Amino acid sequence: MQRGAWWRPFCLAWTEKPDCADNVRRHTEKSGGRPDAELFMDLQEFTLSTNQAAPQADLPPMLQALWHLRKGDWNKAHAIVQEREDEQSSAWVHAHLHRVEGDLSNAGYWYRRAGRKAANSGLEEEWKALVAHFLMESS
Repeated sequence: MQRGAWWRPFCLAWTEKPDCADNVRRHTEKSGGRPDAELFMDLQEFTLSTNQAAPQADLPPMLQALWHLRKGDWNKAHAIVQEREDEQSSAWVHAHLHRVEGDLSNAGYWYRRAGRKAANSGLEEEWKALVAHFLMESS
């Protein structure tokens, strides 16, 4: 598989999800009509980067939060999203964090703040969808 093309099969599996279709469209527009244009990093690279001691210095804040969550540092991830609690993107990750914690009513509040429906997928699937979204946004 060509680097940067990871999201196509991932998103094709989520075609009923409007966010994914919008991300594919935006990425295609940003890359001059090339949907397989190279991204900042792909999902596999991002996941593998959690084997390192620290995230890449240039990771956007929401990807930093998701990186720390994957490493098992929920508190660090939560601190990052709390610093930006007025941003919709932060509210979406914040919702996921409270879902991971098992606090579904608090998660519901943050999904509403993010303007999104509460996730009904597994936690791993949602984490991947969030990472995919923010990787595309940063490319």
